[in-house]
Amino acid sequence: MDTINFTNVFPDIINCEGTLLAVVESVDINNPLNERLYLKCHAGNGYLFCKVNEAALDLFFQSRLSISEMFRLRHDEYYIYEREGGQEMIFWHEGNDILNSLICGDRHFYTFNKDCRIDDPFTNIMNPVRLYYINGLSAL
Repeated sequence: MDTINFTNVFPDIINCEGTLLAVVESVDINNPLNERLYLKCHAGNGYLFCKVNEAALDLFFQSRLSISEMFRLRHDEYYIYEREGGQEMIFWHEGNDILNSLICGDRHFYTFNKDCRIDDPFTNIMNPVRLYYINGLSAL
């Protein structure tokens, strides 16, 4: 698998002495309409990435989905697990153990302390997502 480079284009969604949850971008220069927003969540000894769309983020910011539920919405896609040794693709049947290792995976947005979560996620994340990114709604 080719290494996918991710860029932080938004402030962390949840940061408690380090990134717990963030939205990052991956640009596919061969297909600019390809989904390019991913969730990045601390899991085990690394980070787990999965594609994310506007609808899932909106539900998370309303505390209607937990972190792990957002990841499970994309069970039909591969996850990317990144740790010191590199990246590997993990599919749903292989990924159950890693999904269970998501740090704070069962938590909803408003269950985090105010000082750990992003201020005004609708202005800081949702507005730019709606303006500048195209992601499929196939997960919902």
